[in-house]
Amino acid sequence: MVNGYYYFTPNFDPYLNMAVDEWLFDSICRHTVHCRAALRLYSWLFPAITIGYNQDFSEITSKEYLDEQLPVIRRITGGRAIYHEPSEITFSLSAGLDIFPAEARTMSCTTGLISESKVELLF
Repeated sequence: MVNGYYYFTPNFDPYLNMAVDEWLFDSICRHTVHCRAALRLYSWLFPAITIGYNQDFSEITSKEYLDEQLPVIRRITGGRAIYHEPSEITFSLSAGLDIFPAEARTMSCTTGLISESKVELLF
């Protein structure tokens, strides 16, 4: 089994971005891909707002700033609403908890380990 895959998917539309993240997450959880983790960097073809998996859309403040041209899409991950624009680069990491030490399998510990890690990309 491969330890991990890296994907770079520039300029996808917001719906496809969230669908790919969900597919990667589901594939790793179900072991239907032959890797333990997938790191994905991506950008946005046009602006969008994503809302967290458990977030109640009716509780989002400032709805007066939303218009029909700005899609609001639910993410597979938690958190609050995030505004995305084409100039940003977003990352997602899909992995099973087994890649982390047993004592670090909490959200705060895994977030800390990820933010402290260094990735060397060779181009």
